[in-house]
Amino acid sequence: MEMMLPYRKEFQVAAQDVDVTRHQALPAFGSCLLNTAGQAADQLGIGLEHLYRRGLAWVLSRLHLEMERLPLVDEKIVVETWVSDCARLVTGRNFRVVSADGEVIAQATSLWSVINFETRRPVDLLQQVDMTPFIVDQTVTVPPPPRVDELRGEPVAVHTVRYSDIDFNAHTNSMKYVQWMLDTLDIQQFERRHIAVFDINYTHEAVFGEQIAILREVKSDCAFRFDLKAPSGRSCCKANIVFAPDVE
Repeated sequence: MEMMLPYRKEFQVAAQDVDVTRHQALPAFGSCLLNTAGQAADQLGIGLEHLYRRGLAWVLSRLHLEMERLPLVDEKIVVETWVSDCARLVTGRNFRVVSADGEVIAQATSLWSVINFETRRPVDLLQQVDMTPFIVDQTVTVPPPPRVDELRGEPVAVHTVRYSDIDFNAHTNSMKYVQWMLDTLDIQQFERRHIAVFDINYTHEAVFGEQIAILREVKSDCAFRFDLKAPSGRSCCKANIVFAPDVE
């Protein structure tokens, strides 16, 4: 059997994807990872269109991302990704992001499920989309995605889900939640520091027209926890964002 290797995709950071610091914004960087994962799945014959014809869809469950830095405008990066394991309800996928000169600028671990379009419930991966033959024997030096605890209290903002938030699965795009969280922070936070660690758990889909309450806990001047809740009070996603120390 042929040995499986990581899938690699090159990106060049576009001007519309950077923030005031000229570095790529986290939602755009995250989209590079997710787009690479999608193309890797396509190459294995288990991508978006293949599952769609069967009434199924991939959904991201958890992501843990550690960054030495975010890439600059016009910088070229390579995103590498591979399947790390597979269980009945979730499969693991790792990422490594490398600069043009070979510097590893980010690593990530993630957990994915496949849902049935009609029931919106996870399916048995080992029976429906067995990833075991595609596991690559490589590791990263960051831990598996942790569980993020729920928050209680009053929201710092409320976002109404609009047309531009919705993806082809008819629910909110994964990186839109991240944008809503970051929009509650002062711009000075990004001017002084870069995001070093990002954890997110997706637990419930947000759909068009819903008002999503954004709860935020300030753990320190560098660390924040978020909990985005549907009108029912159920968490849609929960996240930890940790910034690096101040830039001198």
